[in-house]
Amino acid sequence: MWQQDGRYDYNRELMGGGESLLEWLQRVVMGWFEELFSAAVHDERVQWLLAALGVVIVVAVGWFVWRKRLKLFSSSHRIDALDYELEGDTIYGVDFVQLIQEAMAREDCGQVVRLVYLQTLKMLSDARRVNWQASKTPTQYVAEVRQEDFTELSHLFMRVRYGNFTATKQLAERMNILQENVGRWLNQPTEGGEEA
Repeated sequence: MWQQDGRYDYNRELMGGGESLLEWLQRVVMGWFEELFSAAVHDERVQWLLAALGVVIVVAVGWFVWRKRLKLFSSSHRIDALDYELEGDTIYGVDFVQLIQEAMAREDCGQVVRLVYLQTLKMLSDARRVNWQASKTPTQYVAEVRQEDFTELSHLFMRVRYGNFTATKQLAERMNILQENVGRWLNQPTEGGEEA
């Protein structure tokens, strides 16, 4: 008896109306068109025309996203702005002295900054102050070394490499000075009398 009584049908408040999402969307869009154009949009031909227009808009948006997705969702355009290659950042088997001299002769200060930083990482790796890995970030090396000159060297490198900061001859010279300071720090004896 209570199941048949509508006053005890509590589920009726939780259930939605009888229309689907598509029907609701159609009703809302039709209401907008009636308000905007005061047209008789209840005509079946107008409804088909509006449905076709909606499909064209969805296809156009989908095509735009598909066509532009590489440019919208990738950082490849930033790589083109760099004046050196990102491939092959390694510290092994590289003649840093020769490459730095060649880059200085070309006045390629961005390359000099990169090479000086990699050469410094090799110095630190050879001294077992860092565990060099191609996937590590400069910030991770700074946390390992905790030395002021290396911290500044890393920040300058990051500004040029990732911040689109233009490398100048003065900056390249500053990188060389900081590298020399890091080298002197590595050669200082530790508290136990051994070299660092």
